Amino acid sequence: MRLWLTLPLLLLLGAARADGPRSWTFDTQSTKGLSSSETDQQEIYALIATMVDRWNAHDIDGYMETLWKSPDLLYVVDGEEILGWGNLLAAYKRGYPDTAAMGTVKEDRCMIQLMTPDIALVLDWWNASFPNSGHKVYGTTTYNVRRFPAPDGWKVIAFHTSFIEP
Repeated sequence: MRLWLTLPLLLLLGAARADGPRSWTFDTQSTKGLSSSETDQQEIYALIATMVDRWNAHDIDGYMETLWKSPDLLYVVDGEEILGWGNLLAAYKRGYPDTAAMGTVKEDRCMIQLMTPDIALVLDWWNASFPNSGHKVYGTTTYNVRRFPAPDGWKVIAFHTSFIEP
């Protein structure tokens, strides 16, 4: 009986490895060029760049447009979990009643790995400065992004941020 249960599992594991390990297909620190002008990696990187741009413009609503507008959107920052687009928007509005307090983010490095044609993993290193307080934070964010039908395109469906203070 165990053999009948084990054999299908081994076949599945073998099939999963058939196309080999996945690699990072985009890295802002790499000199490797991309083959076409409108690749998925470039579209995903443009999404992350838009997030940074909207944050730096202190435009919470514009920033939120880069995210999946769903009650299933997941955001984890250190140990706190926020589930749902509306809940995250409310948390940002409560946390930044004065949007000038949002500070400025500078991206240091971004890596993208396509997992399927419509799902990607993004790892982003960044730093934020808060001129009013002189405070500075360094962090990493891991994003799960998904391609939706037009006009939505790529959207963040889940992300986790960890940061340290120097």
